[in-house]
Amino acid sequence: MKTRLFLFSFIICICGLHISIAQQSKDIDKTFNTTNARTTTNARTVEELSIDPVNVKRIELTRKELTVFPKEILACVNVEELTLSNNKLTSIPSEISQLTKLKRLLLRSNELTTLPASIKNLSELQLIDISNNKIITMPSLAGMRELQRLMVSNNQLSSAGISFDNIPELYDIDISQNNFDELPDLSKLPKLAVLNASKNKIKVIPSYISLLTNLLTLAISENAITAFPIEFYSLKFLTRLDISRNNMSAISNDIIGLSNLTSADFSYNGIAKLPAELFKMANLQNFDITNNEIVELPEIDSTCQFRSFDISNNKITKLPNSINNLKGLSRFTLKNNKLTTIPAGIGSISRLNTLDLTNNPLESLPIKELRKLQDLRQLFIMEKPEPIQEK
Repeated sequence: MKTRLFLFSFIICICGLHISIAQQSKDIDKTFNTTNARTTTNARTVEELSIDPVNVKRIELTRKELTVFPKEILACVNVEELTLSNNKLTSIPSEISQLTKLKRLLLRSNELTTLPASIKNLSELQLIDISNNKIITMPSLAGMRELQRLMVSNNQLSSAGISFDNIPELYDIDISQNNFDELPDLSKLPKLAVLNASKNKIKVIPSYISLLTNLLTLAISENAITAFPIEFYSLKFLTRLDISRNNMSAISNDIIGLSNLTSADFSYNGIAKLPAELFKMANLQNFDITNNEIVELPEIDSTCQFRSFDISNNKITKLPNSINNLKGLSRFTLKNNKLTTIPAGIGSISRLNTLDLTNNPLESLPIKELRKLQDLRQLFIMEKPEPIQEK
């Protein structure tokens, strides 16, 4: 009897100990979670900014209907990323310079007309995105030695409203959809690799373009450019060029100097003739020359490496027999031209996947040659007919 009583008491003690430990564990977890919540590094509401501002690293207050910059942000002195996009802010206080650890500042889609001059004191800032605002002028960014990306598209900037001095790490600039009638001076940006200046009023590419020796991508569509200066063709590292929807009437033979170009878009210009040098560019893979005035193609060199070739909406009546040199071509778009047939050599383009001959006055096709195209998956010859409506 005493033994049973002893065992019963022992079991109760063990169970009590287990319950006590479990309760302590829950209390510890609760304490940890509470502490963790208070020391959160991300803040997504204005209220969260006041919990433990010193520990906030990232603030995201997107689409909060903000009309005034929340003063609570200024207490978050260690914040590294600040996003206030898609609000209704009209100004940013000069005190933003207190956020000296800030690396990324995103203010897209507000109603800003400028930024405070003190922004240049944010010495660790790497990204500024103020796209889709009403910016007319920009303060000097000189001395921002860590700034790498500047996004100011869709504003009201002009050439007089912005400068690019002493920003040595800046490599990506988007000034598209503004009021530039000329490119601002970018000659002191040795690391510039990506430039988007589309949808402006630019008429001339400045000769200093040759100083941008690290330029990889140039998008300058929807402007009023008629030609490139000779200095442009020294950009050995340029890989992507978009000059669509301008006033170009010709492509210079000097284009062969862009030896690393892989993609070029010359669509929607007034170009009537293509230089033979274009088809000797060993790295050019994607070429778009749609909506121009081209009547014929030059002989195509065996070094040509086109993968996608779009010559739709021109006036081409005949293709050269050397079309069979396009051995690596995968997509060939020729719709809306004046072709009556295509050369038998088309069957040698063994990698051809898509051939679009829509809306040409075709009289015959080399069927036997087309059957050789084992990779051909899409062949378009006529437009999809309009459905007949019942009356």
